[in-house]
Amino acid sequence: MKTLYVSDLDGTLMRSSIELSSYTIEKINELISRGLSFTYATARSINSAREIAGDLKIELPVVTRNGAVLADNSTGKYIERKIFTSEQVDRLKLMSSVIGRYGFVSCFVGDNMYKQCLEGEHSSEFQGYIDYYTGRNDKNLRLVSDQEELFIGDPGYLTLIASKEVLEPYYNEVVKYSDWEIVFSRDSYRDEYWLEVAPKNSTKAKSLQILKEQLGFDRLVVFGDSVNDKSMFEIADEAYAVSNAIDDLKAMATSVIGTNDEDAVARFLEDIYIEKKQMDEIFLIEPDLSYADDIWEFRQEVLDSDADNEDRFAGCMSLDTSSSAEEWIRICALRKSADTCESTGAAVPSTMYLAVRKSDNRIVGITDLRHHIDHPILGTWGGHSGYTVRPSERGKGYAKEILRLNIINAKAMGIEKMLVTCDVNNPASEKTILANGGVYEKTIEVDGSLMKRYWITVS
Repeated sequence: MKTLYVSDLDGTLMRSSIELSSYTIEKINELISRGLSFTYATARSINSAREIAGDLKIELPVVTRNGAVLADNSTGKYIERKIFTSEQVDRLKLMSSVIGRYGFVSCFVGDNMYKQCLEGEHSSEFQGYIDYYTGRNDKNLRLVSDQEELFIGDPGYLTLIASKEVLEPYYNEVVKYSDWEIVFSRDSYRDEYWLEVAPKNSTKAKSLQILKEQLGFDRLVVFGDSVNDKSMFEIADEAYAVSNAIDDLKAMATSVIGTNDEDAVARFLEDIYIEKKQMDEIFLIEPDLSYADDIWEFRQEVLDSDADNEDRFAGCMSLDTSSSAEEWIRICALRKSADTCESTGAAVPSTMYLAVRKSDNRIVGITDLRHHIDHPILGTWGGHSGYTVRPSERGKGYAKEILRLNIINAKAMGIEKMLVTCDVNNPASEKTILANGGVYEKTIEVDGSLMKRYWITVS
């Protein structure tokens, strides 16, 4: 199964210092050389993006201008581009005086895309932009003397930069039309707002769908932090928000990882990708009779290997006391319902899952997911989920993958935050929780032992 990994740049892959760390560059290049299919999707032009990400050895097309342009990161050449219709250009020309003061029109002329802005007085925010890129000798920034010259070539993108209060009326005007795409958001680094208008279907999602289909990818995993990442979060199989992301995006995410300044995307990719290379792909499935023999073999293996561990069947409630796999499967079915779970000794309804390896259909772990933790013990230290990895399959990264897949199940159930706990003397379990976005809350004492409480934001 081929997976395409895509990260936003500003506020996500890039640090707040407006650069990629040496760690991120080295780690992503290493992973690409080992087979990781990675690219980025940004609101920046390809020229601006390459100033930041030019050292990344990306072989796939990159998504720029929020999906308006697909380009080659190594050469800066355009692969696909979208332009405004003549009707849209006429509409924009009516805003020429506004554009002249607050922004620029990006136009294709031959093989280049020029940012054309009007000479004269500008908002302080936009003037700061001009000064920055003039100081960097940006050859694609053109100051023109006449409003008509703003539209020389094939216009493909409009950018206005000012305060939110100044731009809001213009946003209210352009949003009246449904034949183009609009992003209105706060800048990732400064207290200013950007109003961006692009041709219809110029979104990160549309461009990534094209890449996914054309290049034969089965799955899409994305990372982001802001408003213009919402469209790709909506279509992704998995979507991860950095901790510094806006709340709306966190609510859409599969999980929340660390911050951009912690190189969270690169570290996440390293953990997940390397472990996936070490292990075969797995899936979670509810217990059924076709797995009865393997369930019983799993049980015996745990009993033999973990005889001195009283928590050896974490997440496998009643498997140790059941007289047969068939009996345990019946108990699991009863535990799913609030009406019947108490008859099995369970305080709240839960769903049990077998973690099964695709290549040989072997059970590598078992986990549960409680539908809620409205209970004194579960809400204090029991939490939403536990798991046990088959002794002969440990050390291969399955624990992290089992929890990751269970987070997806939790989201489907409507659970917004998962409580997951571990003993203070269990660093492996703690690492699993942290790798899946766990945020430490506090340490509590339970029957003489110390337990760490972590919360994982699900939706």
